[in-house]
Amino acid sequence: RHQPGSLLSMIALVAGTTVGAGCLALPAVSVPVGLLPSTSSLIAAWLYMLVSGLLLAEVSLHTMCTLGRSGISILSMAELTLGKAGAGVASAVYVFLHYALLVAYMGQGGNVLAEQIGSPTWFGTVLFSAVVGGSLFIFPSRAVDQANVALVALTVFTFCSLVLGTAPSGDQLSALATSSDVNWGGAFGMLPTAVLAMVYHNVVPVVCAKLEGDVARVRSALIAGSSLPLVMFLVWNGDILASASSLISSAAAGTDGIVDPLAEMRRASNSSLGQLVSVFSELAIITSFIGFVYGLTEFVQDALRSKQIAQTQQQEQGAGAPVDSQHGATQTRNHERNIAFSATLIPPCMIAVISPDLFF
Repeated sequence: RHQPGSLLSMIALVAGTTVGAGCLALPAVSVPVGLLPSTSSLIAAWLYMLVSGLLLAEVSLHTMCTLGRSGISILSMAELTLGKAGAGVASAVYVFLHYALLVAYMGQGGNVLAEQIGSPTWFGTVLFSAVVGGSLFIFPSRAVDQANVALVALTVFTFCSLVLGTAPSGDQLSALATSSDVNWGGAFGMLPTAVLAMVYHNVVPVVCAKLEGDVARVRSALIAGSSLPLVMFLVWNGDILASASSLISSAAAGTDGIVDPLAEMRRASNSSLGQLVSVFSELAIITSFIGFVYGLTEFVQDALRSKQIAQTQQQEQGAGAPVDSQHGATQTRNHERNIAFSATLIPPCMIAVISPDLFF
């Protein structure tokens, strides 16, 4: 049964999808660049991703009107605009990227969970995937949306607590403000990570469908939902650059120059702050994981639905009358949903268990 979403829940979906792996990786690439160049890269990435998100929403709404149904994905949009060949290429890239990111979220989420409960990493990965993924499958869409709003609110609260707990001193802020150690050339190199941090486009069709094609509300959801993470990223970036740059730089000296700043803070900080970092990491991963599961399950169901529609049309042409009952249609939708969640959750979970270090 169709359950329209509220504007608040869709803002939370966009914001929660955005605050994920990119957020955790940002300080690792911004420290060598400096405050002003990294801030410029983040704002430029946000503007680019906002414009592309709004354009994608226009295509999604047009596809919904053309096909006369709300359950669409990048597959339907690509078929309508690029043809079968273009849809095949777009679909392959879409599935690959989603699997890669789901592996990342399952691996890192499972790793943080395993640290907290003292279990092997593989068990934490399986438990994380089963609990979070299973909840998305079991509970109704509206309940998931409401839970996601609460999770995003908790993420913001934890983020604020984390920023207060790692707040730089006055001397550190003065040093950061007057520092001439900036690398404008590195700002361009930071853009791929900044763009990754702003990804929410996979849930744009979901937002359009749940807001029932209301253009004004869709645009509001995308603008507000992406602006909240931007503010968080800018504050987090400045906080880390001022208070933890020496910690990250010293840790990177013994590596290839790439380091997980949150992992270093968990090891170097007091126990309460370390726990707060772990909670924030897990919440950020869960909210982003929800968005990517939404995106891929909708894609799989769209593919199955398109195939079923084509088969039904052929049968009706041969029989001269509709051959599918309401009961049969409900069974078909349930079957499609089962397949979609299985295809979305099981393969990346297996890969994350086999290769737990793919995230960082």
